[in-house]
Amino acid sequence: MATLRIPDTPPFPYLSKKSTPLTLDKTLIHIFSQVDKKVWLVGGTALAGFYAEHRKSDDLDLFVGDLISYQTTLRAVQSLKSKGAIFSSESSSSNYYHSLVQFLNHQFTIDIVLDEQLHRIGLGVKTKDSIWVADINTLLATKIGTLVSRCSEKDLFDLYAVSRAQGFPEEVKRRILIGTYALSAGYYDAYYKKAQQVRTLIKEDFEKVFEDV
Repeated sequence: MATLRIPDTPPFPYLSKKSTPLTLDKTLIHIFSQVDKKVWLVGGTALAGFYAEHRKSDDLDLFVGDLISYQTTLRAVQSLKSKGAIFSSESSSSNYYHSLVQFLNHQFTIDIVLDEQLHRIGLGVKTKDSIWVADINTLLATKIGTLVSRCSEKDLFDLYAVSRAQGFPEEVKRRILIGTYALSAGYYDAYYKKAQQVRTLIKEDFEKVFEDV
């Protein structure tokens, strides 16, 4: 994370009405009134709603730092039902929760992820609405990670928006472009897939060497 930094920029004091519906603002205020600073808003809504205003976003991605915060956040989300929210397509595990939510005539998704590592290496910032949002460099790191893992056009657009709004150093631009090129449809097999195969061969070689140790 340290080598891919852009100038620190504080988030907007309030969630942008330009890029996010009022329902999300009310939902976030409801949730964050019941949780602590170990719960951060990340993802597209964090980036569009508090930094870039470059696109509409209807997803709430909440990353939490420990199991207690995960359980507290889950209860806070579930308490939206008492406000009239309708939940569907719910799925959950010990460290992940997902649901489609219909609330105040608007439909959106909520994801809760238990990620202790992000809270160790990243940084959260508290807004005037008492919403904890990941700082711009933490969002940058997570966006680069999702771009590598799923190569989504949306993630690439988010990175482009950050580069236009905040300004990437030349080295950061170079790495993003090379990574996107290698993961693009026409070059996936030629570069990324071959790299994975080589990694697997190296791993197998090491396992063979240490079999009799």
